[in-house]
Amino acid sequence: MEKNKRMALNSPPAKRRTARMNREMIMEAAARLFAASSYEGVSIDDIASEIGATKGLVYHYFPSKGALLGELLLWIHKLFLDKVEPAYASINASPVDRFKEVVRAHIDFNYQYLHMISVIYRTVDSVPAGMRRKIRKQRLDYMALFIALVKELQQSNNVVEGDAREIAVSITTLINYLPFYLKDTGIKKRESVYKLVIRLFCR
Repeated sequence: MEKNKRMALNSPPAKRRTARMNREMIMEAAARLFAASSYEGVSIDDIASEIGATKGLVYHYFPSKGALLGELLLWIHKLFLDKVEPAYASINASPVDRFKEVVRAHIDFNYQYLHMISVIYRTVDSVPAGMRRKIRKQRLDYMALFIALVKELQQSNNVVEGDAREIAVSITTLINYLPFYLKDTGIKKRESVYKLVIRLFCR
């Protein structure tokens, strides 16, 4: 029995799960520290200490602090898509309902991962050049999603008049920056942000 247990723990799927959990634990700790201080003010030793590990473990998964930051930003985008894409993919939803669900999911994500959102805007210039291209592409894809939503609303005359890209930029700017000014992260505050976005942009 004990031998079988050890074999299960050392199986390739188990090792992959452990590696993924370790990577995510390190990135989550790095995000907390970068948000509380700054990217420049945090060392690999600090990150290792945050999770009660040696810096050797951190370097096992990330060859440098810059590589860790790049992977962190890519991971944040994946978490965002996991939250928002189901709302966007609602086949039977009307354009207005789809837009409302995406906005709500986006606001919920921002409040849940507020410390990570701050890292995105404060550290992207510190990412290695190769990874920066991937992050820029992610941002373009992110904006394309909202432009597509706005164009859907325009076809049904359910959005304010204007250029689809300019409206999309206005919507995402409001969603991404309001949580930093409204420090209360309670459900009522999230709901007020949601209602404000819908009132400003939907007809």
